[in-house]
Amino acid sequence: KRARLDLVYFDLDHDGKVETLDGTETEKEEKNMALFWWDGFEWRYIGGSVNPSKNTVSASVSRLSLFALFSVDHLSKEAFRPKEKIITPNGDGINDIVYFGGGYGEFEIIIFDVNGREIRKINDLPQWDGKDSRGKYVESGVYIYQANVPVNGKMELMSGTIAVAK
Repeated sequence: KRARLDLVYFDLDHDGKVETLDGTETEKEEKNMALFWWDGFEWRYIGGSVNPSKNTVSASVSRLSLFALFSVDHLSKEAFRPKEKIITPNGDGINDIVYFGGGYGEFEIIIFDVNGREIRKINDLPQWDGKDSRGKYVESGVYIYQANVPVNGKMELMSGTIAVAK
């Protein structure tokens, strides 16, 4: 299920620069703040929408985790590329889902089988649970993803593979 997450940052003098808890000004611009989640090994990009009047960054999230705000000056497609190379979608809660970066704004992910048949189109949550468009788990094998993701204000296409093992 989705939930809206709002994290607050400090810009006490409203000059567009983020401050630390003690009021010390940093060089980080509020427009570059983005949400990240901790996967147990590294921080992964979510993104979000900055609201300068409320000093918040908001995004839609679908998992329980640790969340943080970091300044992101420049994104590459790698911020959206999933870290999972193999998933085992069996409902045990371990390695059942592949997570693509992002979570706020426009994106489209299409999963294909190795014969080029479209298996599923995703544009609500940037993740794949190993199911086809009818809600059935796919067979074990290699699947190809193509994703249109917002990189620095423009949509870019990236692709790769994910193995499903049952």
